[in-house]
Amino acid sequence: MKRLIGLLILLMVVTGCSPSPVPINYGEESCDYCKMIIMQPKYGTELLTRKGKIYTFDSVECLVAFYLKEEVPHAEIHSLWVPDFDSPAVEFLDATTAVYLRSENLRSPMGLHLTAFRDVPQVKAAQQQYGGGMFAWNEVVELVKKEWQP
Repeated sequence: MKRLIGLLILLMVVTGCSPSPVPINYGEESCDYCKMIIMQPKYGTELLTRKGKIYTFDSVECLVAFYLKEEVPHAEIHSLWVPDFDSPAVEFLDATTAVYLRSENLRSPMGLHLTAFRDVPQVKAAQQQYGGGMFAWNEVVELVKKEWQP
């Protein structure tokens, strides 16, 4: 019984210390990639390290460019976070499982026009209104590498 209690306490400590995204101070924080002030909640993103350091970005493309340059070695990355287009001030999504819409009718701060959504049905609904193409994380990484990374 003591062993079980000890394991439960250890589990709570480990999960309680796990890095998680924090609200971005829009209009105050600057992008760790391009150094511009982060202004739009629908596009502000975060990279969290295993040690708990948080890097903030003003767009998906800045997050991906930073990731590609390995400013933080991939082995040290805990997670990547993007805002849910439908509730940006409320919820961050795991960037690697989010689904992206690229549409010139949804202009992102850095011009590649990538917007994150929770799932495929959300993207399809947004496509009805904004047009554009659907992308998975690995496709977004390739797109940034090919078309945008300065």
